[in-house]
Amino acid sequence: MKHVMKKATALILSAMMTAGIFVTAIPKKEATVNAASGNKTVAFGENMKTILKTNANTGDSARVYYGFLDSPVNPLDWNVVGFDDTGVGRGSNKGCATLFSRHCLGQSKYANFISGTYNYAYVNSILKTYVDALVDNGTMYSEREAISERAGIGKYWPLNVYEASLLDFSLRRINYGNGVTMPLSWGLREQNSGTQSTYIMLDDAIAQIDVEVSMFVRPAFNLDLSKVAFISAAEGGKPDKDIGLGNMVNIDNYSGNEWKLTVINRPTNSFTAKLENTGTIFAGDAVNISYANAFTGSNDFVSVIIADKNGNALKYGYIAHSSNSGLASLTIPKDLPTGEYTFKVFTENRQPDKRTDTCSNVVDLKVTVLPQNADVKIDLSSGSASPDNLYIVALGTLWTENLISGTFDDEKIYYDLDKDGHVDIVYHYYGTMSLKKSAESSVTGKITFSGSSLAGTGYGSITIILPVNKPGTVKGLKAASAGKNKVELTWNPVDGVEGYLIYAQKNNQYGYVGMTKNTKFTDTKALDTDYNYYWVFGYTRDTQKNMVPGGCEKYVYAKGVCLAVTGLKASSVTGGVKLSWNASSGAEGYLIYGIHPGGSYEYIGMTTSGTTYTDKNASKTDWNYYWVYPYHKNGSTMVVGGTPKYVYGRAK
Repeated sequence: MKHVMKKATALILSAMMTAGIFVTAIPKKEATVNAASGNKTVAFGENMKTILKTNANTGDSARVYYGFLDSPVNPLDWNVVGFDDTGVGRGSNKGCATLFSRHCLGQSKYANFISGTYNYAYVNSILKTYVDALVDNGTMYSEREAISERAGIGKYWPLNVYEASLLDFSLRRINYGNGVTMPLSWGLREQNSGTQSTYIMLDDAIAQIDVEVSMFVRPAFNLDLSKVAFISAAEGGKPDKDIGLGNMVNIDNYSGNEWKLTVINRPTNSFTAKLENTGTIFAGDAVNISYANAFTGSNDFVSVIIADKNGNALKYGYIAHSSNSGLASLTIPKDLPTGEYTFKVFTENRQPDKRTDTCSNVVDLKVTVLPQNADVKIDLSSGSASPDNLYIVALGTLWTENLISGTFDDEKIYYDLDKDGHVDIVYHYYGTMSLKKSAESSVTGKITFSGSSLAGTGYGSITIILPVNKPGTVKGLKAASAGKNKVELTWNPVDGVEGYLIYAQKNNQYGYVGMTKNTKFTDTKALDTDYNYYWVFGYTRDTQKNMVPGGCEKYVYAKGVCLAVTGLKASSVTGGVKLSWNASSGAEGYLIYGIHPGGSYEYIGMTTSGTTYTDKNASKTDWNYYWVYPYHKNGSTMVVGGTPKYVYGRAK
């Protein structure tokens, strides 16, 4: 009957799935493992990608504001549910992040039923017309340009049945804000072939309704990451506009997970910027930057982000406002440590919190900053006591004999690890020494002296503190299930390290797991019923043979469960469909799930005696779809591993 909701033909995926037996979604965030810890309010490049893909397709995924409903003052927020050919949207989201609406964006029917016509392609549906209008009426031009359009589907698109099945359960219900979610049906872009029905997501299951019944709309879209310059905290992520031109403010740490975007809107003539200073640049000095082809609106600025050599955003400021070209001054913050930096210069249009900003191409200026003062301190003590003590402390730089005549006693070297992770190397020297007056030419940076004299001799000690860099940060860390109670870790090599230390958090307890000289490690004591969280640190040794550890870019997690079967095939046999596959190491049996024509995803059967199974209830007239999951037992608990892509077949 038209305009009457049909009986749901697909029930909850299965009691076993809802009980957690083979749910493969990323777990809820643990209180002791904060996915947002260590983030800054501004992130670009690999840091930006790490934030967007962390916990994708879970309730803890990044929340991104993009576009609006009815008016720009009503910005929309979306969850990241897929990333770079993974998750929801995989197969269409290479180089993209797939975002899924947290709210209903109105209602639409799927199509107008015409008697005798049962197949309605989404491309010609009323639903597509409605969703396309959401893009046209709810995004700015620069936002639309950053959306990767799917051929025949559009920029925004409802999920189909397969994509909806990939969506994490925590995201299937409608979000009403303040942590309140409600079960409410929303439409999919797929019709039940040969019927007058289309599919909807009803609570946690797939159901069907008449094509002419209005349904709520929750679209998704693929965000082209090559057109996103950087992300910033949705509220207060960028400095206030009134900080003053030429000044820089700190980019703070951020414990939240709500973000707005700055997307690239390339002008006809590319924005240009050039550092006009020559010679040495010192902290606290002013530098001049010439620029051209900047945006000139009332909310347009020429902006600078200072990033360290690891790509971490440190400082943010504005050097020009509503000016197409010119010469601007920027004051290097006095607290900027000695080192190599990238000044990221661009012109941007600033919008209020939670609304998308636009910017030009970003110009990278490489700059080496040196300390304003070398912080050399001299204390020539006076008095009748003999001998006099001469103390010279040089912080941050190892002064040579051009500054201090004499030789060091290399046999007496002591080490101490300071709170910043630097190794303080302390040299003790005994003997007669003198401080040369003409020392400035022998060091890098400006020198100031304090004390009663610039020269002196005596019997005492010289202390020089030299910060030594820790080993590089471990990057590219990955974790994968490798069998019963096994997780395999891999990572990119770090130059100059002696080996790697592996740490993990299991059952909320953080501790040492092992060490290796390779870039691969298998944890053979991994939990199988809960996630294991891993960190890997490269290390070197000082001259006292003490370990000096580096950093780890991020933690990763996995369960020690059986690997997905390989070689899964479906063959037509008399009276059924025969499934066959290769064995999964450590598996004690296999669960078979499937969908019969007109039915729902459900348990089909299981086997403990081999790697084949015949479904004798398979349809002969239409396709049957199958998934196979290996399992092992932990006591009385059945622990299920992963599954490859489904296969399908028909009975003879």
